[in-house]
Amino acid sequence: MPFRFFAADPDSDDESSVAAPTTNENTSDPGDAAPFLPPVLHPLSTLLPTLPPNIAYNFAPTVPLLPRRAVFDTEMQLKTSDTQLSDLGDHDIRRRIYEGGLKSWECSIDLATYLSDTITTIPSKTLELGCGSALPSLMLFRKMLEEKKGGTIVLADYNLDVLKLVTLPNLVLVWGVHKGLIKGEEKGDFDAHELFSAEAFEKELKEAGIEVVFMEGAWGGDMNQLLGETVEGGKFDLVLGSETIYEPETAGRFTDVVLEAVVENGKALVAAKKIYFGVGGGVDDFVKDVEGRGSYSCHMVRDFKSAGVNREIVEVVRK
Repeated sequence: MPFRFFAADPDSDDESSVAAPTTNENTSDPGDAAPFLPPVLHPLSTLLPTLPPNIAYNFAPTVPLLPRRAVFDTEMQLKTSDTQLSDLGDHDIRRRIYEGGLKSWECSIDLATYLSDTITTIPSKTLELGCGSALPSLMLFRKMLEEKKGGTIVLADYNLDVLKLVTLPNLVLVWGVHKGLIKGEEKGDFDAHELFSAEAFEKELKEAGIEVVFMEGAWGGDMNQLLGETVEGGKFDLVLGSETIYEPETAGRFTDVVLEAVVENGKALVAAKKIYFGVGGGVDDFVKDVEGRGSYSCHMVRDFKSAGVNREIVEVVRK
């Protein structure tokens, strides 16, 4: 039986029906895993030609609601394409191959709503690690468009396919809502072939001072080095991560990148479950690792109690 991180119906419109992992049937020993993918930078202009001509969407239960590409639409495209993720089968995670970015995760919804509630000044430079559907960053992108405020957003996910199939379409859908091309709060289809122009989209973002950059690959020193070549000093006012610390093997690598990427007066916000049963990670281990390094402090800024596993958002700052 494959490791199941959550048990949502893949064809369901309710992608928020996720639960903490309850099985210890994790994948094979780390020594048997595929090598980590090296980080690679992808400018917006290089990914826009991959946008599907039609995007089926629904709305994530964030506050306010954010549009996102429907899972069934992504899966249909995967079935008809020859990509690294075409043969996932019923796996929700395959270590060092696929880390779950095709679906929206519970904590990303938490973090997106928290940002909507608390952000009064849009950060000039934002990094989201393990972005997947990128709901937290998209909440900031929505605010940028509404307030006509510029800034740079770097969206990093382990898989290029995720960036193409989910992250980019979601970015365009948020823009579509802003432009009035998507109305109401019901699911539907966005005709990108008729309603979207890559050239006009890039021009509009440039005039607004908004830069969006994509990055694939594994967390680690190589990613920090590439971030340094992408954004001045490789430092960000805000670093985001949701459902990124469930795997002990990679949680330390995530923490390395976060702490190196946060500018001196900046902060990181990490949304996660209190504990990931059967996997080994969780908020307490993350906080212990961060504070054990001596120069940083953590505190919980919001918690979510449920019948299942409690969820928290932790803020990380330099002392």
